[in-house]
Amino acid sequence: MVEEKKEMTIWNAKTIDDFLGVLGEKIDLTAFEEAKKKLVITTIYGDVTLATYDALVATKLFQYFQYGVAYRVGKMMKSQDGNVDANDTKIVLLEMARLEIEYGLRPITHTLPVGGSTYIKADGYLFYGRRTGKIKSLKYEEHEEKGSWTTRCVVDTTDGIYDGIAAESPNGNKMNDPREKARTKSMRRALRKAFPIGASDEPLDIEEIENGHIDVKTPISDLNQIKKTESRPEEQKQIQQALDSLTVKA
Repeated sequence: MVEEKKEMTIWNAKTIDDFLGVLGEKIDLTAFEEAKKKLVITTIYGDVTLATYDALVATKLFQYFQYGVAYRVGKMMKSQDGNVDANDTKIVLLEMARLEIEYGLRPITHTLPVGGSTYIKADGYLFYGRRTGKIKSLKYEEHEEKGSWTTRCVVDTTDGIYDGIAAESPNGNKMNDPREKARTKSMRRALRKAFPIGASDEPLDIEEIENGHIDVKTPISDLNQIKKTESRPEEQKQIQQALDSLTVKA
């Protein structure tokens, strides 16, 4: 029996020539290789050419398989969705490799597979901000009511001031700390605005994957009543403008 030849698509193309052929494009591969040498990408190892970048990605992927990272990521993805396949895992591992090469974020420690995408943890954004020296200060404004916490994190960076808000209520689990969870979520939201280094469709946090939006839970007070931390006049003006623009669900 003659084996049926698989149709060539952009998804199963093995070479750049095959890929461009599917798109109906023709290119001088010699010129393409020369172009790769001229394209420069900034990484934690310094500025490298695209050819070197590709080699770094390949090396990083090999390390992931060599040291068990790929196995752990694949196991996490399978537990979230039993229908994931090797290609799904490969896509997430490639993104993790990119984030480690360009920003120093380590798989599992700073990034996780969530919903088929690569999720940057709050620790990852904080690590990047501190490593680059871009964070000048990080402050919290908090309100507690009957064990529930509403927290606003304000991060002052070399590029501007950003904020994030979150609220958490007790869930009956003694190990659950609403204050800490509200702090972590508000910090991540502020830092994600300050450092947009993840994929464009990356979810803001675990709950937003399910809800599709930022859900600020009740009870909550008027954030203008939260005691403001001391700050420079221009910083306070920006903070007040951010407060005035907030719409909080009650």
